[in-house]
Amino acid sequence: MPSEDIMDMVSLFKADGLLDREFGRLSMGESELVQIIAALSVNSDFYVLDEPNSNLDISRRIIMAEKISEINRKNGSDFLVTSHIIDEILPLANNLIFLKRGEFKNIETFEDIFKYRREEVVLYSSEPGMVMKELRQLNYKDITITNRENKIIIRGKNARIVLRGLSENSFSSLLSIRVLPDIQSFVSERESDGQ
Repeated sequence: MPSEDIMDMVSLFKADGLLDREFGRLSMGESELVQIIAALSVNSDFYVLDEPNSNLDISRRIIMAEKISEINRKNGSDFLVTSHIIDEILPLANNLIFLKRGEFKNIETFEDIFKYRREEVVLYSSEPGMVMKELRQLNYKDITITNRENKIIIRGKNARIVLRGLSENSFSSLLSIRVLPDIQSFVSERESDGQ
C-alpha cells in the first residue's frame, strides 16, 4: 500500500504516538491496534478479523466499525469477524455463522433471529438487590432472570416487557439497559427443532 494510505489510517485511529515504538514493547491493546490498522490499510475483497474489539477502547471500536462499513460500502469487500461479544458486532453484521465446539452449526440472518423475538435484556443498577427483589415478584411466563456480578440478565420472548413492572425507584436506579437478541436461546431452540 502507498505509505500515505497507511498514514491516513494511523491518523484516523489517532495512533501517531505508536509510530516510533518497537512492536514488541507495545501493550496488547496497542499491538492489536497496529494489526487492525495494517489489515484495514490493505485493499482486499475479503478480510478476516479475529476478535478485533478484545483490547480496543470504545472510541477506537467505533472508528473500526465505521471503517469496516465504509470499506464494505465503497469496495464491496466482505468481512468475517469472530467475536464472543455479540452486541459489539451487531452494528456490523448481516449474518451470523454459528459454531459449536469448532463444528459449523448454521448461518442466520439478523432478520430471522429477530423474528423469534427472543431477547436478552441486560441491566446495570446502583441498587441491584432492590431491582432483583421486584423482578422475582413479577410472574412472566417463559422469562428467566439471573443476577451475575451486579449485572441482571433477563431472557425470553419479548423480555423487555418486564421493565414495565418495575417501580419508579427501581427504574431510576438503572444505570444502563441493553436489549439484544438472545442468541443463546435462539440457537438452543433451533437445535431442539433439529435445524
